[in-house]
Amino acid sequence: MTKHTPAPWTYHISDNCQSEFEIHGDCCQIGTVERWDGDDDEEVMAEAEANAQLIAAAPELFDALRELVARDRAEAAASGFEDTEMTWLEDARRAIAKATGVDQ
Repeated sequence: MTKHTPAPWTYHISDNCQSEFEIHGDCCQIGTVERWDGDDDEEVMAEAEANAQLIAAAPELFDALRELVARDRAEAAASGFEDTEMTWLEDARRAIAKATGVDQ
């Protein structure tokens, strides 16, 4: 069981404030991303939307990464490799630890 709001997460321009994207889970609003800096800068707004998309995808990305680490760890052991020999696993473990607040 995870501590975060389960997927799916979505985002949309706020009904209350057109300068923000709201990120929502099934139960509630999770956060906001500012989409406007006062200058109608399309690059700033595009970056803000990309950030909102990434945040909304976080639960699925997290679950996929955990599954890949578990599968690769098992495949490495079956092949006679130490999982520490697979450097991407260390990067993945650090990302998971950062997301969960728990050392892997």
